[in-house]
Amino acid sequence: MNRLRLSALAGVAFVLLAACGAVASDGTAPSSADEISTTPAPASPEPTTTFVPTPGSTGSDLPSISPDSIIPAVDVVDVRTGESVNLGSIVPSDKPVLLWAWAPHCSACRGEAGALEKLAANHLDQLTVIGIGTQDDLNYARGFLADTGVTTPLMLWDESFQSWRAIGITAQPTWILIRGDGSFIDGWIGALPEERILELIGA
Repeated sequence: MNRLRLSALAGVAFVLLAACGAVASDGTAPSSADEISTTPAPASPEPTTTFVPTPGSTGSDLPSISPDSIIPAVDVVDVRTGESVNLGSIVPSDKPVLLWAWAPHCSACRGEAGALEKLAANHLDQLTVIGIGTQDDLNYARGFLADTGVTTPLMLWDESFQSWRAIGITAQPTWILIRGDGSFIDGWIGALPEERILELIGA
């Protein structure tokens, strides 16, 4: 096999791995290599990179975030009940909150779901876990929960993509640890940084 063919195969493999984590500018999953984010989340556990919330737009169509609370007042849907809830009303909390940006089609998210479920269930007294899903559709999101067995985290669905855009999330899985008042502690893109999260919450 010549070098040119090896390079081509490597390029295809990278695109396939990256597609899970990339998000197009309108919030949809990428449909071509041209739309893939330059900093996608890995499709399998890899060293996690740092995430810092940065508003995706300063336009009037987006709720603002601030250093005091990065949680935008966006209406989202509880995946289990189908009820509309305001994300801003869920936080503050009496304990730290781990936000998980996920998408139903994301193989990395599916791969991390079991570990996240255990983390949430084992540390109920120390941590609130909230999943904010977007892309695909609500039925696909419900199927994700059924397939992965995620029951402990509060799983939300944002068809509008406004929550992700307001915070500056561009890839999944993204993990954001905040204080109970909504202020930012730390954030990561990629594999679940469980040890670091437990260290930060004093578990």
